[in-house]
Amino acid sequence: MTSFIKNVRNLIFPKLCVFCGKEPVAEEAFVCSDCAFELTKAQGKLCRICAHAVHACNCNTPKHLDASKTVFWYNGIVRRLVGTMKDRRYEELFDYAAKRMCDLIKESEYFISCDVVTFVPRSKKKLSFFGVDPAYQLAKRISENLSIPLQNYLVCSDKKIDQKELDFKRRRKNAANCFSVSPGTYPFGRILLVDDVTTTGATAEECSKVLKKAGAVEVLGIFLAKTHAEKLMAKTS
Repeated sequence: MTSFIKNVRNLIFPKLCVFCGKEPVAEEAFVCSDCAFELTKAQGKLCRICAHAVHACNCNTPKHLDASKTVFWYNGIVRRLVGTMKDRRYEELFDYAAKRMCDLIKESEYFISCDVVTFVPRSKKKLSFFGVDPAYQLAKRISENLSIPLQNYLVCSDKKIDQKELDFKRRRKNAANCFSVSPGTYPFGRILLVDDVTTTGATAEECSKVLKKAGAVEVLGIFLAKTHAEKLMAKTS
């Protein structure tokens, strides 16, 4: 959609909050003040590698994921945002989410200097059923915003069970050997790995292992939301 068409559309249909659809907001904000208050940033003493709270970190074991950042805790209004993103292609939600992820990336020279952006893909079966791949939609916007090339490096096996149905130990086993490198692609340098939600980090870790085995030097994870302890939540201002 061209900028002219967008401007005309916004003139006729003013931008509304992507969460409640009620209070009109500026296009660059995407969210009203009431919903912004409900969003919870991922703050507190977090491990720079797995983004878990330091007391829950298990990075004493070797990791393939070199570092990670997450924007929000996965609760309340963010759960609704992610749920809608997974089920349909709602452009404003993806635009808003990607902007917040880009803001976080820009805070770190280590992250902003990545060579390539890639993403954790849905399986062909899920992509066919839902018709949308949330991680790809986010990665595409991050790539465009930061002027970092986007590459579809990974393929997800249809044998992979939905992680949300499994406990911690089974998540790691389920993620193992479910990802491979897309034929004809050659991962290199420092890669920014994009996904919508992370819980145990098993999926990101498996993807990082595959990417490094294929040639990547470093893999940095950027996630929209993370499931974590309630006591570390902090309200956005």
